Amino acid sequence: MRNKLNEVSGWTVIGYDQNEFPFDRIIEEGLLNFLAEKHGTSLNKMEDLHLSEEVMHDLESARQEMFRIFRGDEFQTCYKRFAKFLIDTYADQHALVQKTPTARIQPPHFMTTSFHSDAWYGHSQRTNSFWLPVTEVDQNNTLNIAPSRETSSATMMELINGNHSLQEINEICMSITEPTQAKKGQVLTFAPDMIHGAKMNTSERTRVSFDFRIVNSDEDLGFKPISNYYSYSDLFGEISKKFDDERAQTKTHTFLSYSNYCSGVNPKSQLMLCSSVAEDKGISIQRNESEIYIFDHLPVLRHYLGSETPTFDGVVAFSIAIFNGRKDLAEQILNLAKENSKKILFAAEDILFSSDSDNEAITRRIA
Repeated sequence: MRNKLNEVSGWTVIGYDQNEFPFDRIIEEGLLNFLAEKHGTSLNKMEDLHLSEEVMHDLESARQEMFRIFRGDEFQTCYKRFAKFLIDTYADQHALVQKTPTARIQPPHFMTTSFHSDAWYGHSQRTNSFWLPVTEVDQNNTLNIAPSRETSSATMMELINGNHSLQEINEICMSITEPTQAKKGQVLTFAPDMIHGAKMNTSERTRVSFDFRIVNSDEDLGFKPISNYYSYSDLFGEISKKFDDERAQTKTHTFLSYSNYCSGVNPKSQLMLCSSVAEDKGISIQRNESEIYIFDHLPVLRHYLGSETPTFDGVVAFSIAIFNGRKDLAEQILNLAKENSKKILFAAEDILFSSDSDNEAITRRIA
Protein backbone atom coordinates (compact mmCIF):
# COMPACT_ATOMS: atom_id res chain seq x y z
CA MET A 1 0.00 0.00 0.00
CA ARG A 2 1.10 3.60 -0.50
CA ASN A 3 3.45 4.95 2.18
CA LYS A 4 4.24 1.33 3.03
CA LEU A 5 1.44 1.28 5.59
CA ASN A 6 2.27 -0.96 8.59
CA GLU A 7 5.52 -2.15 7.02
CA VAL A 8 7.79 -1.05 9.87
CA SER A 9 5.92 -1.36 13.16
CA GLY A 10 3.18 -3.65 11.85
CA TRP A 11 0.36 -1.34 12.99
CA THR A 12 -0.82 2.27 12.67
CA VAL A 13 -3.51 4.36 14.40
CA ILE A 14 -5.47 6.67 12.09
CA GLY A 15 -7.86 9.40 13.23
CA TYR A 16 -11.07 10.29 11.38
CA ASP A 17 -13.86 12.88 11.64
CA GLN A 18 -16.83 11.32 13.46
CA ASN A 19 -19.15 13.99 12.09
CA GLU A 20 -18.16 13.12 8.54
CA PHE A 21 -18.21 9.38 9.22
CA PRO A 22 -20.84 8.87 12.00
CA PHE A 23 -20.51 5.10 12.31
CA ASP A 24 -21.33 5.21 16.03
CA ARG A 25 -24.63 7.02 15.49
CA ILE A 26 -25.76 4.83 12.59
CA ILE A 27 -25.04 1.59 14.43
CA GLU A 28 -26.33 2.74 17.82
CA GLU A 29 -29.65 4.06 16.48
CA GLY A 30 -30.32 0.96 14.41
CA LEU A 31 -29.24 -1.52 17.07
CA LEU A 32 -31.05 0.07 20.02
CA ASN A 33 -34.26 0.46 18.00
CA PHE A 34 -34.09 -3.21 17.03
CA LEU A 35 -33.57 -4.30 20.65
CA ALA A 36 -36.39 -2.06 21.87
CA GLU A 37 -38.79 -3.66 19.38
CA LYS A 38 -37.60 -7.21 20.00
CA HIS A 39 -37.08 -7.19 23.77
CA GLY A 40 -38.79 -4.01 24.98
CA THR A 41 -35.49 -2.58 26.19
CA SER A 42 -34.97 1.13 26.91
CA LEU A 43 -31.18 1.29 26.62
CA ASN A 44 -29.60 4.68 25.91
CA LYS A 45 -26.21 3.54 24.63
CA MET A 46 -24.45 0.48 23.29
CA GLU A 47 -22.06 0.37 26.24
CA ASP A 48 -25.06 -0.74 28.35
CA LEU A 49 -26.14 -3.77 26.31
CA HIS A 50 -25.07 -6.08 29.12
CA LEU A 51 -27.57 -4.47 31.50
CA SER A 52 -30.44 -6.23 29.71
CA GLU A 53 -30.87 -9.93 30.52
CA GLU A 54 -32.95 -10.39 27.37
CA VAL A 55 -30.15 -9.01 25.19
CA MET A 56 -27.53 -11.13 26.94
CA HIS A 57 -29.58 -14.29 26.40
CA ASP A 58 -29.93 -13.46 22.70
CA LEU A 59 -26.64 -11.68 21.98
CA GLU A 60 -26.15 -13.29 18.57
CA SER A 61 -29.36 -11.73 17.24
CA ALA A 62 -27.94 -8.33 18.20
CA ARG A 63 -24.76 -9.09 16.28
CA GLN A 64 -26.75 -10.27 13.26
CA GLU A 65 -28.72 -7.02 13.40
CA MET A 66 -25.40 -5.19 13.10
CA PHE A 67 -24.75 -7.06 9.86
CA ARG A 68 -28.18 -5.97 8.57
CA ILE A 69 -27.29 -2.38 9.47
CA PHE A 70 -23.98 -2.78 7.61
CA ARG A 71 -25.87 -3.80 4.46
CA GLY A 72 -28.28 -0.87 4.73
CA ASP A 73 -28.14 2.23 2.54
CA GLU A 74 -27.11 4.71 5.25
CA PHE A 75 -24.18 2.66 6.53
CA GLN A 76 -23.03 1.62 3.06
CA THR A 77 -22.97 5.24 1.86
CA CYS A 78 -20.86 6.27 4.85
CA TYR A 79 -18.66 3.18 4.65
CA LYS A 80 -17.89 3.61 0.95
CA ARG A 81 -16.87 7.25 1.48
CA PHE A 82 -14.63 6.12 4.35
CA ALA A 83 -13.08 3.37 2.24
CA LYS A 84 -12.38 5.88 -0.53
CA PHE A 85 -10.71 8.19 2.02
CA LEU A 86 -8.48 5.34 3.22
CA ILE A 87 -7.58 4.15 -0.27
CA ASP A 88 -6.88 7.70 -1.50
CA THR A 89 -4.59 8.29 1.48
CA TYR A 90 -2.84 4.96 1.98
CA ALA A 91 -3.25 2.87 -1.18
CA ASP A 92 -4.00 3.32 -4.87
CA GLN A 93 -6.89 2.68 -7.22
CA HIS A 94 -6.00 -0.99 -7.63
CA ALA A 95 -7.02 -1.64 -4.03
CA LEU A 96 -10.19 -3.46 -3.03
CA VAL A 97 -12.17 -3.13 0.21
CA GLN A 98 -14.27 -5.74 2.01
CA LYS A 99 -17.96 -5.16 1.19
CA THR A 100 -19.46 -6.02 4.57
CA PRO A 101 -17.46 -5.46 7.77
CA THR A 102 -17.41 -8.00 10.59
CA ALA A 103 -19.45 -7.09 13.70
CA ARG A 104 -18.04 -7.56 17.22
CA ILE A 105 -19.84 -7.26 20.57
CA GLN A 106 -17.93 -7.95 23.79
CA PRO A 107 -19.85 -7.52 27.07
CA PRO A 108 -18.08 -7.43 30.45
CA HIS A 109 -16.59 -10.78 31.55
CA PHE A 110 -16.75 -12.09 27.95
CA MET A 111 -13.97 -13.30 25.68
CA THR A 112 -14.27 -13.06 21.88
CA THR A 113 -12.21 -14.92 19.26
CA SER A 114 -8.92 -16.62 20.06
CA PHE A 115 -5.66 -14.72 19.53
CA HIS A 116 -4.37 -15.06 15.99
CA SER A 117 -2.89 -13.32 12.98
CA ASP A 118 -5.12 -12.75 9.94
CA ALA A 119 -2.66 -14.65 7.77
CA TRP A 120 -3.64 -17.79 9.72
CA TYR A 121 -7.16 -17.43 8.28
CA GLY A 122 -6.28 -17.07 4.62
CA HIS A 123 -5.62 -13.35 4.21
CA SER A 124 -2.74 -12.53 1.88
CA GLN A 125 0.42 -10.62 2.76
CA ARG A 126 -0.90 -7.74 0.64
CA THR A 127 -3.86 -7.20 2.97
CA ASN A 128 -4.21 -4.71 5.82
CA SER A 129 -6.91 -5.03 8.49
CA PHE A 130 -8.80 -2.10 10.01
CA TRP A 131 -10.36 -2.26 13.50
CA LEU A 132 -12.78 0.50 14.46
CA PRO A 133 -14.40 0.81 17.93
CA VAL A 134 -17.79 2.57 18.01
CA THR A 135 -17.97 2.67 21.82
CA GLU A 136 -15.52 4.11 24.34
CA VAL A 137 -12.63 1.73 25.01
CA ASP A 138 -9.80 1.55 27.51
CA GLN A 139 -7.06 -0.95 28.36
CA ASN A 140 -9.61 -3.23 30.04
CA ASN A 141 -11.89 -3.79 27.05
CA THR A 142 -9.92 -2.97 23.93
CA LEU A 143 -8.11 -5.02 21.30
CA ASN A 144 -4.62 -6.23 22.17
CA ILE A 145 -1.87 -6.43 19.56
CA ALA A 146 1.81 -7.33 19.41
CA PRO A 147 3.92 -4.19 19.99
CA SER A 148 6.11 -4.80 16.94
CA ARG A 149 6.49 -6.95 13.87
CA GLU A 150 9.62 -8.51 15.36
CA THR A 151 7.77 -9.61 18.50
CA SER A 152 4.91 -11.02 16.45
CA SER A 153 7.23 -12.94 14.10
CA ALA A 154 9.27 -14.43 16.94
CA THR A 155 6.10 -15.56 18.70
CA MET A 156 4.71 -17.14 15.56
CA MET A 157 7.92 -19.10 15.08
CA GLU A 158 7.63 -20.33 18.66
CA LEU A 159 4.05 -21.45 18.04
CA ILE A 160 4.85 -23.12 14.72
CA ASN A 161 7.76 -25.06 16.22
CA GLY A 162 5.72 -26.16 19.22
CA ASN A 163 2.80 -28.51 19.69
CA HIS A 164 0.60 -26.23 21.76
CA SER A 165 -3.04 -26.54 22.73
CA LEU A 166 -5.42 -23.70 21.85
CA GLN A 167 -5.33 -22.56 25.47
CA GLU A 168 -1.53 -22.47 25.41
CA ILE A 169 -1.54 -20.56 22.10
CA ASN A 170 -3.86 -17.97 23.63
CA GLU A 171 -1.75 -17.67 26.79
CA ILE A 172 1.47 -17.21 24.82
CA CYS A 173 -0.12 -14.59 22.57
CA MET A 174 -1.68 -12.75 25.51
CA SER A 175 1.70 -12.55 27.21
CA ILE A 176 3.31 -10.65 24.31
CA THR A 177 0.45 -8.35 23.25
CA GLU A 178 -0.49 -4.93 24.62
CA PRO A 179 -3.70 -2.85 24.61
CA THR A 180 -3.98 -0.85 21.40
CA GLN A 181 -3.70 2.92 21.58
CA ALA A 182 -6.74 3.37 19.29
CA LYS A 183 -9.77 5.08 20.82
CA LYS A 184 -13.26 5.89 19.60
CA GLY A 185 -12.83 8.24 16.64
CA GLN A 186 -9.75 6.35 15.51
CA VAL A 187 -9.12 3.19 13.52
CA LEU A 188 -6.32 0.71 14.16
CA THR A 189 -4.84 -0.79 11.01
CA PHE A 190 -2.39 -3.68 11.08
CA ALA A 191 -0.56 -6.11 8.83
CA PRO A 192 -1.70 -9.73 8.35
CA ASP A 193 1.26 -11.15 10.28
CA MET A 194 0.48 -9.21 13.46
CA ILE A 195 -0.80 -11.30 16.39
CA HIS A 196 -3.85 -9.74 18.01
CA GLY A 197 -6.97 -10.59 19.99
CA ALA A 198 -9.18 -9.50 22.87
CA LYS A 199 -8.60 -10.47 26.47
CA MET A 200 -11.56 -10.87 28.77
CA ASN A 201 -13.48 -7.61 29.11
CA THR A 202 -12.79 -6.56 32.70
CA SER A 203 -14.46 -3.15 32.36
CA GLU A 204 -18.05 -2.23 33.21
CA ARG A 205 -18.86 -1.38 29.56
CA THR A 206 -19.85 -3.47 26.57
CA ARG A 207 -17.45 -2.92 23.70
CA VAL A 208 -18.90 -2.71 20.17
CA SER A 209 -16.62 -2.56 17.15
CA PHE A 210 -16.29 -3.65 13.56
CA ASP A 211 -13.38 -4.59 11.35
CA PHE A 212 -12.70 -4.92 7.63
CA ARG A 213 -9.85 -5.39 5.21
CA ILE A 214 -8.28 -3.59 2.26
CA VAL A 215 -6.17 -5.61 -0.16
CA ASN A 216 -3.65 -4.02 -2.54
CA SER A 217 -5.07 -5.57 -5.71
CA ASP A 218 -6.96 -8.55 -7.07
CA GLU A 219 -3.65 -10.25 -7.90
CA ASP A 220 -3.30 -11.68 -4.39
CA LEU A 221 -6.53 -12.21 -2.44
CA GLY A 222 -5.22 -15.14 -0.42
CA PHE A 223 -8.03 -17.64 0.04
CA LYS A 224 -10.74 -14.99 -0.10
CA PRO A 225 -13.09 -14.69 -3.12
CA ILE A 226 -13.16 -11.45 -5.10
CA SER A 227 -16.94 -11.33 -4.53
CA ASN A 228 -16.11 -10.27 -0.94
CA TYR A 229 -14.69 -6.96 -2.15
CA TYR A 230 -15.61 -3.64 -3.73
CA SER A 231 -13.30 -2.29 -6.40
CA TYR A 232 -12.31 1.38 -6.18
CA SER A 233 -14.79 2.33 -8.93
CA ASP A 234 -17.64 0.80 -6.87
CA LEU A 235 -17.15 3.54 -4.28
CA PHE A 236 -18.28 6.46 -6.46
CA GLY A 237 -21.62 8.25 -6.91
CA GLU A 238 -24.07 6.36 -9.10
CA ILE A 239 -21.63 3.50 -9.47
CA SER A 240 -21.65 3.11 -5.68
CA LYS A 241 -25.29 2.01 -5.92
CA LYS A 242 -24.25 -1.03 -7.96
CA PHE A 243 -24.15 -3.51 -5.07
CA ASP A 244 -27.54 -2.45 -3.65
CA ASP A 245 -29.14 -2.41 -7.11
CA GLU A 246 -27.82 -5.89 -7.82
CA ARG A 247 -29.22 -7.13 -4.51
CA ALA A 248 -32.62 -5.59 -5.21
CA GLN A 249 -32.71 -7.09 -8.69
CA THR A 250 -31.55 -10.51 -7.51
CA LYS A 251 -34.24 -10.55 -4.83
CA THR A 252 -36.89 -10.85 -7.54
CA HIS A 253 -35.17 -13.91 -8.98
CA THR A 254 -35.98 -17.49 -8.04
CA PHE A 255 -33.26 -19.89 -6.90
CA LEU A 256 -33.22 -23.53 -5.86
CA SER A 257 -31.37 -24.63 -2.72
CA TYR A 258 -29.46 -27.83 -3.53
CA SER A 259 -27.68 -30.48 -1.44
CA ASN A 260 -25.93 -33.75 -2.21
CA TYR A 261 -23.53 -36.16 -0.47
CA CYS A 262 -20.86 -33.44 -0.35
CA SER A 263 -18.11 -34.88 1.87
CA GLY A 264 -20.60 -36.41 4.27
CA VAL A 265 -22.13 -33.14 5.51
CA ASN A 266 -25.78 -33.88 6.24
CA PRO A 267 -28.38 -32.22 3.97
CA LYS A 268 -30.01 -30.22 6.78
CA SER A 269 -26.71 -28.54 7.63
CA GLN A 270 -26.04 -27.89 3.96
CA LEU A 271 -29.41 -26.25 3.42
CA MET A 272 -29.04 -24.13 6.56
CA LEU A 273 -25.81 -22.63 5.21
CA CYS A 274 -27.34 -22.21 1.75
CA SER A 275 -30.26 -20.31 3.25
CA SER A 276 -28.04 -18.06 5.37
CA VAL A 277 -25.66 -17.13 2.54
CA ALA A 278 -28.55 -16.63 0.11
CA GLU A 279 -30.20 -14.21 2.53
CA ASP A 280 -26.93 -12.32 2.88
CA LYS A 281 -26.76 -12.01 -0.92
CA GLY A 282 -30.41 -11.00 -1.27
CA ILE A 283 -31.25 -14.22 -3.12
CA SER A 284 -34.78 -15.61 -2.80
CA ILE A 285 -34.98 -19.42 -2.45
CA GLN A 286 -38.25 -20.96 -3.67
CA ARG A 287 -37.64 -24.62 -2.86
CA ASN A 288 -35.06 -27.24 -1.82
CA GLU A 289 -33.89 -30.32 -3.69
CA SER A 290 -31.41 -33.06 -2.86
CA GLU A 291 -29.35 -35.08 -5.33
CA ILE A 292 -30.04 -38.75 -6.04
CA TYR A 293 -26.97 -40.26 -4.41
CA ILE A 294 -26.70 -43.39 -6.54
CA PHE A 295 -25.96 -41.30 -9.65
CA ASP A 296 -22.59 -39.60 -9.83
CA HIS A 297 -23.42 -37.40 -12.84
CA LEU A 298 -25.70 -35.10 -10.76
CA PRO A 299 -28.97 -35.42 -12.75
CA VAL A 300 -30.99 -33.30 -10.28
CA LEU A 301 -28.53 -30.42 -10.48
CA ARG A 302 -28.44 -30.68 -14.28
CA HIS A 303 -32.24 -30.52 -14.42
CA TYR A 304 -32.46 -27.24 -12.55
CA LEU A 305 -29.60 -25.69 -14.51
CA GLY A 306 -31.12 -26.87 -17.79
CA SER A 307 -33.55 -25.27 -20.20
CA GLU A 308 -36.42 -27.45 -18.95
CA THR A 309 -36.74 -25.32 -15.77
CA PRO A 310 -36.91 -21.75 -17.10
CA THR A 311 -38.64 -20.48 -13.93
CA PHE A 312 -35.43 -20.96 -11.92
CA ASP A 313 -32.67 -18.37 -12.31
CA GLY A 314 -30.06 -20.41 -10.53
CA VAL A 315 -29.03 -22.83 -7.81
CA VAL A 316 -27.58 -22.29 -4.33
CA ALA A 317 -25.23 -25.25 -3.76
CA PHE A 318 -23.52 -26.06 -0.47
CA SER A 319 -19.97 -26.21 -1.79
CA ILE A 320 -17.64 -26.86 -4.70
CA ALA A 321 -17.25 -30.26 -3.01
CA ILE A 322 -20.47 -31.31 -4.78
CA PHE A 323 -18.21 -32.22 -7.71
CA ASN A 324 -16.43 -34.86 -5.62
CA GLY A 325 -13.00 -33.81 -6.86
CA ARG A 326 -13.89 -34.21 -10.55
CA LYS A 327 -12.86 -31.29 -12.73
CA ASP A 328 -14.47 -32.84 -15.80
CA LEU A 329 -17.83 -33.00 -14.04
CA ALA A 330 -17.44 -29.42 -12.84
CA GLU A 331 -16.72 -28.23 -16.40
CA GLN A 332 -19.89 -29.96 -17.65
CA ILE A 333 -22.09 -28.42 -14.96
CA LEU A 334 -20.58 -24.95 -15.27
CA ASN A 335 -20.94 -24.94 -19.04
CA LEU A 336 -24.54 -26.11 -18.72
CA ALA A 337 -25.26 -23.17 -16.41
CA LYS A 338 -23.66 -20.78 -18.87
CA GLU A 339 -25.61 -22.20 -21.82
CA ASN A 340 -28.86 -21.48 -20.01
CA SER A 341 -27.80 -18.18 -18.41
CA LYS A 342 -28.18 -19.58 -14.91
CA LYS A 343 -26.17 -18.79 -11.81
CA ILE A 344 -24.67 -21.03 -9.13
CA LEU A 345 -23.95 -19.68 -5.66
CA PHE A 346 -21.43 -21.92 -3.88
CA ALA A 347 -22.34 -21.13 -0.27
CA ALA A 348 -19.32 -22.50 1.61
CA GLU A 349 -16.85 -20.64 -0.62
CA ASP A 350 -19.11 -17.59 -1.06
CA ILE A 351 -18.66 -17.59 -4.84
CA LEU A 352 -21.43 -16.54 -7.23
CA PHE A 353 -20.80 -18.14 -10.62
CA SER A 354 -22.57 -16.59 -13.64
CA SER A 355 -22.43 -16.67 -17.44
CA ASP A 356 -19.54 -14.19 -17.53
CA SER A 357 -17.46 -16.04 -14.89
CA ASP A 358 -14.30 -17.99 -15.67
CA ASN A 359 -14.70 -21.73 -15.08
CA GLU A 360 -11.19 -21.80 -13.69
CA ALA A 361 -12.34 -19.77 -10.68
CA ILE A 362 -14.13 -22.95 -9.65
CA THR A 363 -12.07 -25.79 -11.18
CA ARG A 364 -8.76 -24.59 -9.73
CA ARG A 365 -10.19 -25.14 -6.25
CA ILE A 366 -10.92 -28.80 -6.98
CA ALA A 367 -8.20 -31.12 -5.69
